[in-house]
Amino acid sequence: LILDDRRKLIEESCRSCGVESFECFGTSIWDETLYRAWSQIVTNLIPNIQLLKTHLNNFCRVCDADEVVLFERATFLVVCHALAATTPTTDNNNNNNN
Repeated sequence: LILDDRRKLIEESCRSCGVESFECFGTSIWDETLYRAWSQIVTNLIPNIQLLKTHLNNFCRVCDADEVVLFERATFLVVCHALAATTPTTDNNNNNNN
C-alpha cells in the first residue's frame, strides 16, 4: 500500500525526467539504533518541539500516566515522549534486579 503509493510517485517523477524503466523493491530494516536516529531527525525537524514537549508533559501529568509517547502516524517514529516525574527508568529497574 505505502510501497505502491511511493512507487507511483517515483514512476511519475521518473517519467517527467525521461526515465522509462525502473524497478522498486520493498524492504524492511529494523534496528533499534537506526529507528532511534530517524526519530531524532524527525524531532529536530519540528519547529515548535519545545511547546509540544510542554503540552505532552502536561497531558502526562493530568492523565496521571507513567509515560505518554507521540508517534508519527505513517512510520511510527517517536516524535516526543513524556515521563511522569516519579517513573523510574528502565536502567534503574535493571540495576535493581541485579
